Amino acid sequence: MRVHSLTLNPSQRKITLPKIRTKN
Repeated sequence: MRVHSLTLNPSQRKITLPKIRTKN
């Protein structure tokens, strides 16, 4: 789902990337 969001919304990808990093 996370990867899909990145591919679906390139603009949100910037927001999703930091969010995943914080979870890790």
